[in-house]
Amino acid sequence: MKDEGERRKGIALWPAVDVVLHWRLSSPATGIAREVRMLLEENKRLVQRLYDEGLNRQDARAGAAFYALNAKNHGREVGRAGMQKVFEMLFSVFPDFNYRIEESTAEDDRVVCRVLMTGTHRGQPKLPDVFGGMLKGVAPTGKSVRVLQFHCFRIAGGEITEHAAVRDDLGMLQQLGIVTRPA
Repeated sequence: MKDEGERRKGIALWPAVDVVLHWRLSSPATGIAREVRMLLEENKRLVQRLYDEGLNRQDARAGAAFYALNAKNHGREVGRAGMQKVFEMLFSVFPDFNYRIEESTAEDDRVVCRVLMTGTHRGQPKLPDVFGGMLKGVAPTGKSVRVLQFHCFRIAGGEITEHAAVRDDLGMLQQLGIVTRPA
């Protein structure tokens, strides 16, 4: 059997052979495919545990423990300690934060989740970048929000090494009464 480098060269030179080879490697009957599926499921379980054992318990330290020491958040290296600070600030603004994974998928070293975040606005962020700075100086409204979010995690060695998210921040600001819809 070809090594990975030779196999990749075959993609350009021998596409039909590579398709057959890929099919054989990814066939449910092979041990390799089973191992890959198991690894992908482990990665998805790791992300589920991040929410269940850390964030949904408002435990910043437990949540940060799922991250690598040199983890990146939105492209910036913040490390595990930086993630703990981010979580502490999130919980200070929405002390009843809850995330529910509605759907997740895994491929290679990535897990992507569609998440529903709920919480009640009861505090002000002390870090300027939390929520992109949108809530800086905004007095707590006491209002509850339901916000659709998409989170992407990169995982290596059983730890989250990178995280980025896309959130419906406009919807959140509208629910808080900070921004109104045009008439």
